[in-house]
Amino acid sequence: MTKDVVELGRLKCKIRKTLRAHLAKVANVRWASDNQLLVSAGQDGKLVVWDTYTANKVRMIPLKTAWVLGCAMAPSTQFVVSGGLDNIITLFSLKTPEGTPATMVRELAGHNGYISSLDYIDENHLLSASGDKTIGLWDMETMKLIATYKGHTNDVNAVRHCKVDRNLVVSVSSDFTCRIWDLRLRKCTQLFEGHEQDVNGVDFFPSGHAFATSSDDLSCRLWDIRADQAVAAYVDDFIQCGSTCVGFSHSGRLLIAGYDDFNCHIWDVLREERVGVLSAHDARVSSLSINDSGNAIATGSWDSLCDGNRAVICCTRDGDRVVSELGADSPLRFLLACQAPFIVFAGTAAVRLLRCDQYVYSLQLRPLLISPVFLWNVCFSYPPSPIFNNRSPIIFVESTFHSTCIVNRFLNSFYTT
Repeated sequence: MTKDVVELGRLKCKIRKTLRAHLAKVANVRWASDNQLLVSAGQDGKLVVWDTYTANKVRMIPLKTAWVLGCAMAPSTQFVVSGGLDNIITLFSLKTPEGTPATMVRELAGHNGYISSLDYIDENHLLSASGDKTIGLWDMETMKLIATYKGHTNDVNAVRHCKVDRNLVVSVSSDFTCRIWDLRLRKCTQLFEGHEQDVNGVDFFPSGHAFATSSDDLSCRLWDIRADQAVAAYVDDFIQCGSTCVGFSHSGRLLIAGYDDFNCHIWDVLREERVGVLSAHDARVSSLSINDSGNAIATGSWDSLCDGNRAVICCTRDGDRVVSELGADSPLRFLLACQAPFIVFAGTAAVRLLRCDQYVYSLQLRPLLISPVFLWNVCFSYPPSPIFNNRSPIIFVESTFHSTCIVNRFLNSFYTT
């Protein structure tokens, strides 16, 4: 039946603007309701509000933690929120005059895990997804958590509300499932199973009767809420990597998905065919957002980390050994490393044969359940010590010239080389 639908042909999209400000991975991008402003969250510890017409930075908001994962802007464009590995949602006011710092209004604490995704339903209600396996509903007038939705058995990776019926919410999780929630009933009303690995991204179809998901199992899928099942799968032998994020065009005919292969692939929803590709990044596409008018796509990527003046490493407490997923045939080389209590200076560190983002991400967000890691001696370039697993506590050190931030727990004992 779908093969009778007229083909769209090969689509070509052009890059209109490249917005440069972040010095590390861009974790999330979200359009504002006015189709002009865009907010981006970077793991350089900055929240940036952009004027996409001029490519100017309207606001650059410093965050308390660099490990931000999600952001969103209120429909009025007067407030922005961010959340990350600190388990806290931070609300900022943009009502101050342009050119002056944004004001932090409140820190919202209620989750026991990292904040992975944020979504404004309206000016007074905010959704949050968390690594504690729950979704939170917040009253932004009282600044209180008014409902917690439980049911997922692993980290919740994304949450979105339905713009047609704002009482419907969809969430996706590392438990391989998708769930529909009714905010009035405060419970899960539908469970969708079919993905074989973590489900990372989700977006409602414009009609509100379906939604699409992206997964590490190399597929994107279309789920019909009324039929209570998947009705289409978007896979291609050419694509051999997971999908991180997904979004529909204004009409719903096109599905745009970001992948680990540094590209956004465009799918014909009806014919289940790949009809285009957006190639602009040099690392995995971490986030995408399509504005309400449907005429612009914003994408965020990890490629900002490829700045030569920055390195992110994992090290032991004494500063002499670094952690990596490298084997002995793929060396990790340091040009400069000097000791200080609990600090490693790595302003000129260089990594060969491995991109920084490949191992830093797995250590940061995906605890190494089965992936081995090696312990290297920095000072003498000894071969790696015997491997150890995620039960071995590590310390995260981020170094950018002279600024150092420790964001994970200390290593108590690993002194066998």
